[in-house]
Amino acid sequence: MKIDKFKILNFLDYALLLILPLGQLSIIPLPWPNIHLYLHDILIGLIIVLFAKQIFNLVPKYKYFLGFICFAIFSLFLSLQYLQLSQILFGSLYLIRFVSYLLFLLLNMEYSHKLNLAKIKSYFVFSIIIFTLFGFLQYLFFPKLEAIFALGWDRHTYRLTGTLFDPNFTGLILIMFLLYLLPVKKLKYIAVLPFFALLLTYSRSSFMAIFFAIFFYFALKKAYKFGIVIILILLLTIPFLPQKFGEGTKLLRTSTINSRILNLKQSFTLFIEQPIFGFGFNTLAYVKNSKNLIINNNQPNHSLSGVDNSLMYLLVTVGIFGTLQFLLFWQELIKKHFTKNYLIYALIIAIAVHGMFVASWFYPWVLLWGGIILTLNKKK
Repeated sequence: MKIDKFKILNFLDYALLLILPLGQLSIIPLPWPNIHLYLHDILIGLIIVLFAKQIFNLVPKYKYFLGFICFAIFSLFLSLQYLQLSQILFGSLYLIRFVSYLLFLLLNMEYSHKLNLAKIKSYFVFSIIIFTLFGFLQYLFFPKLEAIFALGWDRHTYRLTGTLFDPNFTGLILIMFLLYLLPVKKLKYIAVLPFFALLLTYSRSSFMAIFFAIFFYFALKKAYKFGIVIILILLLTIPFLPQKFGEGTKLLRTSTINSRILNLKQSFTLFIEQPIFGFGFNTLAYVKNSKNLIINNNQPNHSLSGVDNSLMYLLVTVGIFGTLQFLLFWQELIKKHFTKNYLIYALIIAIAVHGMFVASWFYPWVLLWGGIILTLNKKK
Protein backbone atom coordinates (compact mmCIF):
# COMPACT_ATOMS: atom_id res chain seq x y z
CA MET A 1 0.00 0.00 0.00
CA LYS A 2 1.40 3.37 -1.06
CA ILE A 3 1.71 5.87 1.76
CA ASP A 4 0.75 9.49 1.05
CA LYS A 5 3.85 11.38 2.23
CA PHE A 6 1.95 14.64 2.44
CA LYS A 7 -0.41 13.16 5.02
CA ILE A 8 2.74 12.59 7.05
CA LEU A 9 3.75 16.22 6.48
CA ASN A 10 0.34 17.34 7.75
CA PHE A 11 0.73 15.18 10.84
CA LEU A 12 4.25 16.51 11.50
CA ASP A 13 2.99 20.09 11.14
CA TYR A 14 0.29 19.37 13.74
CA ALA A 15 2.88 17.82 16.05
CA LEU A 16 5.17 20.81 15.60
CA LEU A 17 2.42 23.24 16.59
CA LEU A 18 1.74 21.20 19.73
CA ILE A 19 5.43 21.14 20.69
CA LEU A 20 6.35 24.78 20.03
CA PRO A 21 4.46 26.22 23.05
CA LEU A 22 6.73 24.18 25.33
CA GLY A 23 9.58 26.53 24.40
CA GLN A 24 12.80 25.84 26.28
CA LEU A 25 11.07 23.04 28.20
CA SER A 26 11.31 20.88 25.07
CA ILE A 27 15.11 20.75 25.18
CA ILE A 28 16.69 17.30 24.93
CA PRO A 29 19.58 16.83 27.41
CA LEU A 30 22.91 16.12 25.71
CA PRO A 31 26.37 15.42 27.13
CA TRP A 32 27.67 18.55 25.34
CA PRO A 33 26.41 21.64 27.21
CA ASN A 34 26.97 24.05 24.31
CA ILE A 35 24.90 22.03 21.84
CA HIS A 36 21.15 22.54 22.17
CA LEU A 37 18.71 20.06 20.66
CA TYR A 38 14.94 20.44 20.93
CA LEU A 39 11.98 18.21 20.17
CA HIS A 40 11.08 20.40 17.20
CA ASP A 41 14.57 19.81 15.77
CA ILE A 42 13.78 16.09 15.64
CA LEU A 43 10.57 16.81 13.71
CA ILE A 44 12.29 19.19 11.29
CA GLY A 45 15.09 16.68 10.72
CA LEU A 46 12.53 13.96 10.00
CA ILE A 47 10.76 16.22 7.49
CA ILE A 48 14.05 17.03 5.72
CA VAL A 49 14.90 13.32 5.39
CA LEU A 50 11.42 12.26 4.23
CA PHE A 51 11.17 15.03 1.65
CA ALA A 52 14.80 15.19 0.54
CA LYS A 53 13.87 14.64 -3.12
CA GLN A 54 11.25 17.41 -3.13
CA ILE A 55 13.64 19.78 -1.34
CA PHE A 56 16.44 18.98 -3.81
CA ASN A 57 14.15 20.00 -6.68
CA LEU A 58 12.77 23.00 -4.81
CA VAL A 59 15.92 24.81 -3.67
CA PRO A 60 17.21 25.79 -7.17
CA LYS A 61 14.08 27.94 -7.57
CA TYR A 62 15.54 30.31 -4.97
CA LYS A 63 18.93 31.40 -6.27
CA TYR A 64 19.61 33.83 -3.44
CA PHE A 65 18.92 31.14 -0.87
CA LEU A 66 21.53 28.97 -2.58
CA GLY A 67 23.86 31.95 -2.67
CA PHE A 68 23.46 32.52 1.06
CA ILE A 69 24.24 28.87 1.83
CA CYS A 70 27.35 28.97 -0.37
CA PHE A 71 28.70 32.13 1.25
CA ALA A 72 27.91 30.83 4.75
CA ILE A 73 29.84 27.61 4.06
CA PHE A 74 32.71 29.54 2.48
CA SER A 75 32.91 31.83 5.53
CA LEU A 76 33.27 28.79 7.79
CA PHE A 77 35.93 27.36 5.49
CA LEU A 78 37.94 30.60 5.63
CA SER A 79 37.78 30.58 9.43
CA LEU A 80 40.15 27.58 9.40
CA GLN A 81 42.89 30.22 9.33
CA TYR A 82 42.28 31.21 12.96
CA LEU A 83 39.97 28.57 14.48
CA GLN A 84 40.28 24.88 15.23
CA LEU A 85 38.42 22.35 13.10
CA SER A 86 36.30 21.27 16.09
CA GLN A 87 35.20 24.88 16.62
CA ILE A 88 34.20 25.22 12.96
CA LEU A 89 32.28 21.95 13.06
CA PHE A 90 30.42 23.28 16.09
CA GLY A 91 29.55 26.43 14.14
CA SER A 92 28.35 24.35 11.19
CA LEU A 93 25.76 22.63 13.41
CA TYR A 94 24.04 25.97 13.95
CA LEU A 95 24.13 26.69 10.22
CA ILE A 96 22.64 23.27 9.42
CA ARG A 97 19.82 23.85 11.88
CA PHE A 98 19.13 27.36 10.58
CA VAL A 99 19.06 26.20 6.95
CA SER A 100 16.81 23.27 7.93
CA TYR A 101 14.24 25.68 9.36
CA LEU A 102 14.25 27.66 6.11
CA LEU A 103 13.95 24.46 4.06
CA PHE A 104 10.92 23.49 6.15
CA LEU A 105 9.40 26.90 5.38
CA LEU A 106 10.00 26.54 1.63
CA LEU A 107 8.68 22.97 1.57
CA ASN A 108 5.47 23.89 3.41
CA MET A 109 4.86 26.84 1.12
CA GLU A 110 5.62 24.96 -2.10
CA TYR A 111 3.20 22.15 -1.23
CA SER A 112 0.63 24.17 0.69
CA HIS A 113 -2.02 22.94 -1.77
CA LYS A 114 -1.43 19.42 -0.42
CA LEU A 115 -1.79 20.47 3.21
CA ASN A 116 -4.95 20.56 5.30
CA LEU A 117 -4.68 24.30 5.90
CA ALA A 118 -7.97 24.51 7.80
CA LYS A 119 -6.75 21.98 10.34
CA ILE A 120 -3.31 23.61 10.53
CA LYS A 121 -5.06 26.92 11.30
CA SER A 122 -6.93 25.25 14.17
CA TYR A 123 -3.71 23.82 15.60
CA PHE A 124 -2.01 27.19 15.15
CA VAL A 125 -4.72 29.03 17.09
CA PHE A 126 -4.55 26.33 19.78
CA SER A 127 -0.78 26.82 20.04
CA ILE A 128 -1.33 30.59 20.39
CA ILE A 129 -3.68 30.04 23.33
CA ILE A 130 -1.45 27.47 25.06
CA PHE A 131 1.74 29.53 24.66
CA THR A 132 0.00 32.63 26.01
CA LEU A 133 -1.50 30.76 28.97
CA PHE A 134 1.92 29.33 29.82
CA GLY A 135 3.14 32.92 29.85
CA PHE A 136 0.49 34.02 32.33
CA LEU A 137 1.19 30.99 34.55
CA GLN A 138 4.89 31.86 34.62
CA TYR A 139 4.12 35.52 35.41
CA LEU A 140 1.79 34.59 38.28
CA PHE A 141 3.67 31.70 39.87
CA PHE A 142 7.30 32.19 38.77
CA PRO A 143 7.76 35.98 38.45
CA LYS A 144 11.45 35.61 39.36
CA LEU A 145 13.72 33.38 37.29
CA GLU A 146 16.32 33.03 40.03
CA ALA A 147 16.06 29.24 39.88
CA ILE A 148 17.45 29.11 36.33
CA PHE A 149 19.90 32.02 36.63
CA ALA A 150 22.76 29.57 37.28
CA LEU A 151 21.90 27.86 33.97
CA GLY A 152 22.72 31.03 32.06
CA TRP A 153 19.33 32.74 31.87
CA ASP A 154 18.74 36.35 32.88
CA ARG A 155 16.57 36.97 35.93
CA HIS A 156 13.92 39.10 34.15
CA THR A 157 12.15 39.75 37.46
CA TYR A 158 8.39 40.44 37.35
CA ARG A 159 8.22 40.16 33.57
CA LEU A 160 6.27 37.71 31.44
CA THR A 161 8.87 35.47 29.83
CA GLY A 162 6.78 32.37 29.22
CA THR A 163 8.41 29.08 28.33
CA LEU A 164 11.10 30.87 26.30
CA PHE A 165 12.53 32.40 29.51
CA ASP A 166 13.06 35.67 27.63
CA PRO A 167 10.57 38.58 27.51
CA ASN A 168 11.95 40.01 24.26
CA PHE A 169 11.59 36.86 22.18
CA THR A 170 8.27 36.09 23.87
CA GLY A 171 7.13 39.61 23.01
CA LEU A 172 7.88 39.13 19.32
CA ILE A 173 6.07 35.78 19.22
CA LEU A 174 3.01 37.43 20.79
CA ILE A 175 3.18 40.21 18.18
CA MET A 176 3.23 37.60 15.43
CA PHE A 177 0.11 36.03 16.95
CA LEU A 178 -1.63 39.42 17.20
CA LEU A 179 -0.86 40.29 13.60
CA TYR A 180 -2.17 36.92 12.44
CA LEU A 181 -5.40 37.43 14.41
CA LEU A 182 -5.82 41.06 13.30
CA PRO A 183 -7.79 40.44 10.07
CA VAL A 184 -9.67 37.39 11.45
CA LYS A 185 -12.90 38.80 12.89
CA LYS A 186 -14.06 35.46 14.31
CA LEU A 187 -10.96 35.28 16.51
CA LYS A 188 -10.79 38.91 17.66
CA TYR A 189 -11.64 37.98 21.27
CA ILE A 190 -8.73 35.55 21.43
CA ALA A 191 -6.41 38.48 20.61
CA VAL A 192 -7.09 39.92 24.09
CA LEU A 193 -4.89 37.21 25.64
CA PRO A 194 -1.68 37.84 23.65
CA PHE A 195 -2.30 41.61 23.85
CA PHE A 196 -2.19 41.72 27.65
CA ALA A 197 0.59 39.13 27.71
CA LEU A 198 2.64 41.38 25.42
CA LEU A 199 2.21 44.33 27.78
CA LEU A 200 3.49 42.27 30.72
CA THR A 201 6.75 41.47 28.91
CA TYR A 202 7.84 45.11 29.43
CA SER A 203 9.87 44.55 26.26
CA ARG A 204 10.72 47.87 24.62
CA SER A 205 11.96 46.19 21.46
CA SER A 206 8.59 44.43 21.18
CA PHE A 207 6.64 47.63 21.81
CA MET A 208 8.68 49.36 19.12
CA ALA A 209 8.08 46.48 16.72
CA ILE A 210 4.30 46.45 17.17
CA PHE A 211 4.05 50.24 16.81
CA PHE A 212 5.79 50.11 13.42
CA ALA A 213 3.88 47.01 12.29
CA ILE A 214 0.45 48.42 13.21
CA PHE A 215 1.26 51.79 11.64
CA PHE A 216 2.38 50.28 8.32
CA TYR A 217 -0.45 47.72 8.23
CA PHE A 218 -3.20 50.31 8.52
CA ALA A 219 -1.32 52.85 6.39
CA LEU A 220 -1.15 50.30 3.56
CA LYS A 221 -4.87 49.60 4.00
CA LYS A 222 -5.46 53.38 4.15
CA ALA A 223 -7.30 52.93 7.44
CA TYR A 224 -5.28 55.56 9.28
CA LYS A 225 -7.86 56.35 11.97
CA PHE A 226 -8.19 52.74 13.09
CA GLY A 227 -4.41 52.36 13.21
CA ILE A 228 -4.02 55.54 15.26
CA VAL A 229 -6.71 54.35 17.71
CA ILE A 230 -4.88 51.03 18.31
CA ILE A 231 -1.53 52.78 18.78
CA LEU A 232 -3.11 55.26 21.21
CA ILE A 233 -4.63 52.38 23.21
CA LEU A 234 -1.15 50.86 23.47
CA LEU A 235 0.47 54.15 24.45
CA LEU A 236 -2.18 54.92 27.07
CA THR A 237 -2.08 51.41 28.55
CA ILE A 238 1.70 51.09 28.97
CA PRO A 239 2.08 53.80 31.71
CA PHE A 240 -0.45 51.92 33.90
CA LEU A 241 1.46 48.64 33.90
CA PRO A 242 2.38 47.32 37.39
CA GLN A 243 5.68 48.72 38.63
CA LYS A 244 7.78 46.42 40.79
CA PHE A 245 11.07 46.87 42.62
CA GLY A 246 14.08 46.64 40.31
CA GLU A 247 14.88 47.75 36.76
CA GLY A 248 12.98 45.01 34.92
CA THR A 249 9.60 46.79 34.87
CA LYS A 250 11.05 50.27 34.30
CA LEU A 251 10.66 51.20 30.64
CA LEU A 252 13.22 53.99 31.10
CA ARG A 253 15.90 51.57 32.34
CA THR A 254 19.34 52.36 30.94
CA SER A 255 21.39 49.26 31.81
CA THR A 256 20.25 47.27 28.77
CA ILE A 257 20.69 50.29 26.49
CA ASN A 258 24.30 50.68 27.60
CA SER A 259 25.04 46.98 27.19
CA ARG A 260 23.54 46.95 23.69
CA ILE A 261 25.56 49.98 22.65
CA LEU A 262 28.73 48.24 23.88
CA ASN A 263 27.69 45.05 22.07
CA LEU A 264 27.11 47.00 18.85
CA LYS A 265 30.52 48.70 19.10
CA GLN A 266 32.27 45.36 19.65
CA SER A 267 30.37 43.79 16.77
CA PHE A 268 31.23 46.64 14.42
CA THR A 269 34.90 46.26 15.34
CA LEU A 270 34.72 42.58 14.39
CA PHE A 271 32.90 43.40 11.15
CA ILE A 272 35.65 45.83 10.11
CA GLU A 273 38.21 43.03 10.53
CA GLN A 274 36.39 40.63 8.15
CA PRO A 275 33.86 42.72 6.17
CA ILE A 276 33.65 40.62 3.00
CA PHE A 277 33.10 37.05 4.24
CA GLY A 278 32.79 37.39 8.03
CA PHE A 279 33.96 34.98 10.73
CA GLY A 280 31.49 32.15 10.05
CA PHE A 281 28.19 31.10 11.63
CA ASN A 282 28.22 30.49 15.38
CA THR A 283 31.98 30.95 15.74
CA LEU A 284 31.78 34.28 17.56
CA ALA A 285 32.16 32.70 21.00
CA TYR A 286 35.66 31.56 20.04
CA VAL A 287 36.50 34.75 18.15
CA LYS A 288 35.39 37.01 21.01
CA ASN A 289 37.17 34.87 23.57
CA SER A 290 40.44 35.13 21.63
CA LYS A 291 40.07 38.92 21.59
CA ASN A 292 39.05 39.16 25.28
CA LEU A 293 35.62 40.51 24.37
CA ILE A 294 33.73 38.05 26.62
CA ILE A 295 33.26 38.79 30.29
CA ASN A 296 32.70 36.01 32.85
CA ASN A 297 33.28 33.32 30.27
CA ASN A 298 33.31 30.68 33.01
CA GLN A 299 29.62 31.22 33.71
CA PRO A 300 27.08 29.69 31.33
CA ASN A 301 25.08 32.26 29.41
CA HIS A 302 22.67 31.90 26.51
CA SER A 303 23.64 35.21 24.90
CA LEU A 304 27.17 35.73 26.14
CA SER A 305 28.98 35.51 22.81
CA GLY A 306 26.18 36.70 20.57
CA VAL A 307 25.43 39.88 18.67
CA ASP A 308 22.24 41.66 19.71
CA ASN A 309 21.53 43.29 16.34
CA SER A 310 20.37 40.71 13.77
CA LEU A 311 21.70 42.62 10.77
CA MET A 312 25.06 43.10 12.46
CA TYR A 313 25.12 39.38 13.31
CA LEU A 314 24.80 38.60 9.60
CA LEU A 315 27.52 41.07 8.67
CA VAL A 316 29.92 39.72 11.28
CA THR A 317 29.30 36.04 10.50
CA VAL A 318 28.79 35.87 6.71
CA GLY A 319 30.06 39.29 5.64
CA ILE A 320 28.61 41.71 3.12
CA PHE A 321 28.11 39.17 0.33
CA GLY A 322 26.33 36.61 2.51
CA THR A 323 24.14 39.31 4.06
CA LEU A 324 23.07 40.60 0.65
CA GLN A 325 22.15 37.09 -0.46
CA PHE A 326 20.08 36.57 2.69
CA LEU A 327 18.16 39.85 2.31
CA LEU A 328 17.61 39.29 -1.42
CA PHE A 329 16.25 35.81 -0.65
CA TRP A 330 13.53 37.30 1.53
CA GLN A 331 12.77 39.95 -1.07
CA GLU A 332 12.48 37.20 -3.69
CA LEU A 333 10.21 35.11 -1.43
CA ILE A 334 7.86 37.99 -0.62
CA LYS A 335 7.67 39.17 -4.23
CA LYS A 336 6.91 35.64 -5.44
CA HIS A 337 4.28 34.60 -2.90
CA PHE A 338 2.98 37.62 -0.97
CA THR A 339 2.31 40.49 -3.38
CA LYS A 340 0.08 43.07 -1.67
CA ASN A 341 -0.37 40.87 1.38
CA TYR A 342 -0.43 43.59 4.03
CA LEU A 343 -0.47 41.14 6.92
CA ILE A 344 2.81 39.58 5.78
CA TYR A 345 4.30 43.03 5.14
CA ALA A 346 3.43 44.00 8.72
CA LEU A 347 4.87 40.72 10.01
CA ILE A 348 8.15 41.30 8.16
CA ILE A 349 8.32 44.89 9.46
CA ALA A 350 7.75 43.72 13.05
CA ILE A 351 10.51 41.10 12.80
CA ALA A 352 12.85 43.52 11.01
CA VAL A 353 12.43 46.24 13.65
CA HIS A 354 12.65 43.79 16.55
CA GLY A 355 15.82 42.33 15.04
CA MET A 356 17.59 45.68 15.37
CA PHE A 357 17.60 45.16 19.14
CA VAL A 358 17.69 41.37 19.53
CA ALA A 359 18.99 38.56 17.28
CA SER A 360 15.41 37.49 16.59
CA TRP A 361 15.87 36.85 12.86
CA PHE A 362 17.54 33.54 13.72
CA TYR A 363 15.44 32.50 16.70
CA PRO A 364 13.93 29.00 16.19
CA TRP A 365 10.44 29.83 17.45
CA VAL A 366 10.26 32.98 15.30
CA LEU A 367 11.31 31.03 12.21
CA LEU A 368 9.01 28.05 12.80
CA TRP A 369 5.86 29.87 13.90
CA GLY A 370 6.59 32.52 11.27
CA GLY A 371 6.94 29.78 8.66
CA ILE A 372 3.48 28.46 9.54
CA ILE A 373 2.00 31.98 9.23
CA LEU A 374 3.61 32.39 5.80
CA THR A 375 2.25 29.00 4.69
CA LEU A 376 -1.27 29.91 5.81
CA ASN A 377 -1.12 33.25 3.96
CA LYS A 378 0.59 32.22 0.73
CA LYS A 379 -1.32 33.44 -2.30
CA LYS A 380 -3.15 30.75 -4.21
